Amino acid sequence: MISPPASFTVGLLVLVWSTRAMALDLDWVAPPECPPAPVIELPGRAKVTIEQRTPSLWQLVILFQEPNAGERRLDATTCQDTVAAATLLLKLGLRGSAPRKPLEQAFSSPTEPPIVEEPARGPAVGLLVSVAAQAEVALFSSPVVRPALSIDVIRGPLTLAAAVRIAPWLGAIGSNVEISRPFEADFAGCFMPTVEERVSLGACAALIVGFWRLAGRNLPLIRVANSLHLAAEPQLRIRVALVSALFISATAAVRFNLVRPQAVADGKEVIFTPPLLSGTGQLALGWQW
Repeated sequence: MISPPASFTVGLLVLVWSTRAMALDLDWVAPPECPPAPVIELPGRAKVTIEQRTPSLWQLVILFQEPNAGERRLDATTCQDTVAAATLLLKLGLRGSAPRKPLEQAFSSPTEPPIVEEPARGPAVGLLVSVAAQAEVALFSSPVVRPALSIDVIRGPLTLAAAVRIAPWLGAIGSNVEISRPFEADFAGCFMPTVEERVSLGACAALIVGFWRLAGRNLPLIRVANSLHLAAEPQLRIRVALVSALFISATAAVRFNLVRPQAVADGKEVIFTPPLLSGTGQLALGWQW
């Protein structure tokens, strides 16, 4: 058996030692879903820590130990970007481009990581479905009560409300006219801040659209000249939470009747039209989702 020359053995050992000396002694700490640690053929020793702070924020900390002490910090949006940045910073730092810091300070009193606050989120949107009863005064000799169904979309202090009311039955106005209001809808926008833990109070502006049916009782020649009803209401509204999702609300308003139905006798004489102003009140019970 032929033994290799001593000079060859020594050369091989020197080659192995120099190759190991050129490789970075890296302490790599990262979540398992991140790419593996890079292989860097530069002499030195460093520790890399990668942490996920939020779903879209990854933090990188590099502590250089040899040949120079130093530290680098960086934030990125993905783990892949963080690993790529760590590879670049390690190469720059081992060549002498990392910021210098005493070794004791780098390990004993590292800079505290920045506190990242979650972005502020707006208030949630709630849907309040209610059954209600509305009374209107000053239009007839006694208040007229009508059932209603309303839907409110609530976001913080802002509310968008829509309601539908029906009253298909006939009611007498004096001795000559009978009236029914088969359909009425209103749409309102409200600002109702919370004034107590369970109480919201505020103002609304509403537009009302409806259709009336008028008929003569003793005057057969009565006809309807205009059945469209259009009104506007400034409202005062209060909403109270009885339990977690059960609410009761009350609304008081002054109604400005802008377009008013008319009953005409003999094609000329207007024998009925509602007054310009009336007052309304509504009480509702609803459930919020």
